[in-house]
Amino acid sequence: MFRSFQTRILGDQPVLERYAAVMSRAERKLFALMQAGRQWKGDLHRTLYPDLGISATHLDMVYRQLLARLRSARDLGRLHVRELEIRLATERLTLDRRRQALRKTVQSLAKLGAEEAALSRKIRGLRQTLGPMKHQALRIRPLKTLLDDWYRKRRLLNRVRSKRRKLLRGLHFGQRKVQRLSHRLDKERAQLEKPSLCFGTRKAFRACFLGPTRPVDGAVRWRYLRERSFTIEGDSSREGGNPFARLKERPDGAFDLELRLPVALRALSETTYTVNRYRLHTVLFRGLRFPHGEAALKGALASHRPITIKFISDAKSWRIIATLRQGMPEVLSLSNAGAIGVDFNSSHVAAVVVDEAGNPGRSLSVPASTRGRSATQSTDLIRKSAARLVSEAKAARLPIVIEYLDFSYRRIVAERWRGPPYMRSLYRLPYAKFREAMLSAAARNGVRLFQVDSHNSSRSGHQRFARRYGLSIHHAAAVVIARRAMIKSELRSLSSGYNPGKASQWHPTATREERKACIGKPGGSVHRIDSGGAAGAQSVGGSSPTRRVHWLDSG
Repeated sequence: MFRSFQTRILGDQPVLERYAAVMSRAERKLFALMQAGRQWKGDLHRTLYPDLGISATHLDMVYRQLLARLRSARDLGRLHVRELEIRLATERLTLDRRRQALRKTVQSLAKLGAEEAALSRKIRGLRQTLGPMKHQALRIRPLKTLLDDWYRKRRLLNRVRSKRRKLLRGLHFGQRKVQRLSHRLDKERAQLEKPSLCFGTRKAFRACFLGPTRPVDGAVRWRYLRERSFTIEGDSSREGGNPFARLKERPDGAFDLELRLPVALRALSETTYTVNRYRLHTVLFRGLRFPHGEAALKGALASHRPITIKFISDAKSWRIIATLRQGMPEVLSLSNAGAIGVDFNSSHVAAVVVDEAGNPGRSLSVPASTRGRSATQSTDLIRKSAARLVSEAKAARLPIVIEYLDFSYRRIVAERWRGPPYMRSLYRLPYAKFREAMLSAAARNGVRLFQVDSHNSSRSGHQRFARRYGLSIHHAAAVVIARRAMIKSELRSLSSGYNPGKASQWHPTATREERKACIGKPGGSVHRIDSGGAAGAQSVGGSSPTRRVHWLDSG
């Protein structure tokens, strides 16, 4: 597995700014040549790096990183193509339904028009055949009856005509939307073959140059955004695990970073020396301390493992991120000793310890509500929740079982079938971030992690375990999730029509402080998204979800 540790270099660093500008220029130049049809061959390699003022190794790094960005763009394009295909299929299905409704409406309109015309003819005939005044009171009653029927037909005819106008309008705008989606789909498919890149992101480019409130110094801002980071890849055959950015351990436990500069930046060097007839220009950053991972970095330096160094500039200072490969720790989870089931929700994470027989034991709730928090705060909260669950599993020496959720389809169709509020709630649900945090924490601590299908987990837990063991809906769903990984039966002892009554989403012993920690305020309303119930994610299991287990063993 790969691990990353970061630290900061305080103050202005003109050397790093110039270094990032040189590497960014090389990447943009190489991408422009590749888009023009040039191939990565020896002539391009030999003629390019002397003009850029960098070494051949630098250019190789830029080429590999550019290929990685292009692969990422293709993968993202495939996701966009899949989303557009689903949206296009949904819109076409909606159009077919509207066309069918329009045909029925036209038929109903023709039938009602014929009936209204027949009533009009009858009314005109009765009015012409009315006799003298003394007999008119007796003969006007059939005319009143016909007039009542005629008025009812007219009102119904007006409603059907209004419905037809709405269907025609919806059909028109639906066809336009299908054309737009088809155009976007063709464009995305064309970009899969030859993807395009915008260095510094398109969003930032539009904000700097095309937005209504674009800044005055938009060009300067854009140049900073596209030249604020660069990466130096590691190499195990070089000293310090990196040919251009070497970490050196100091006696006081800190690190010194020796950064070798390209030829274009030799005027900014602090030290110049000769190695094998080559002039090397370097700068030294002294006294770097990593808040986390110093032991791992020292072990990597001692074992001569490659260490990739990435430099990123933000509003505060320059960050240094050291990435290294680390072996997997020894698996500490016991087999056939039970499991810890985890049910993820929008407000909290419910976990239950299940023994080897499938019976629930101790339960706990970990806060996971990200509403009103920034992205950094949400990530920190999710990681702390995952770390607490993994620490519980490590102490009990039990594997963790989480649910396998895929909201991609629901997020596409949620706006049409469930409305914008439900769609926004789905987008606020940080399940992907929680899954990533659980995988990382479990791999670092030697805890096995399994994923199972979540289909009907809340309903099954509500019927089987909620009242019997005094559990909440979410804790009962966690029991079902753990039992599915243990291949336990889910046959219900109750009839399908039996309603065990309303169960609370909280454990009966949950205090007011625990609920406040999970939802943010006591008694506050929580927009509940039941990830395992009938309103949950799309099922990825087969016809027998009890036996469907995704064996992702992080240990």
